[in-house]
Amino acid sequence: MHRLAILVLLLSFILDCLSFQVQRPSFQRLSTDTFARGKSKWDDLKDDDEDENVYDSTPIAPDMTYEPRNLMRQSKSFQAIREVGGKDTVNDIYIHEPGTDTFWFIGKIARADVSLEKAVARQWPMIERHGCNLRPIELMPHWGKLQLWAAPGDSELEVAYNRPSCEFQKMEREVEGAKAVKSSFLGFQGEAYEKDEYGFRTARNDDGTPARPELTGPGIKDLAELEKMSE
Repeated sequence: MHRLAILVLLLSFILDCLSFQVQRPSFQRLSTDTFARGKSKWDDLKDDDEDENVYDSTPIAPDMTYEPRNLMRQSKSFQAIREVGGKDTVNDIYIHEPGTDTFWFIGKIARADVSLEKAVARQWPMIERHGCNLRPIELMPHWGKLQLWAAPGDSELEVAYNRPSCEFQKMEREVEGAKAVKSSFLGFQGEAYEKDEYGFRTARNDDGTPARPELTGPGIKDLAELEKMSE
């Protein structure tokens, strides 16, 4: 009897071990499925905040980040290029305020043997950021999605008069070959506001043409002559 009792206990222990071995693989499968599963359709879900600022996902050349040393360098380049090439090397830059017909004057660029499109695209991060700093209420909420437009150099007077002959050209953020242009061949001189100055702006259509009638009259002509004499 004593041996029989021992045999029964031994068989019971063996059955318990077999039961544990049978259950264990299912536990392992659960761990594998949970922590080492393949790609799921839910993996492609994006947070609502991911695409709020396209600017964050766009690589910026270190020499075009909005920092004092870069701004100072581009300002000096602007002056040097303008002194050599004159007005023909300069373009005025505006930013279109989304949802309105307002185009804000942001500053001027100068370029030496570089196309207008490349000159703007190469300095785009700096120009756009400067515009947002100038007009934080109107432009900052749209940082990274703003439109830059170019006008002939020193054409503020023609723009103020809504002259149809003063054409605005829409620029592109990405232009082939722009990243290879040396910063010394480009310049940017940002607009600066004096105390209580509201800032120069113009009303334009989506194609860049004046949205208001051209200003004409004797007083306007006299003012134009005075402006021309002061150049």
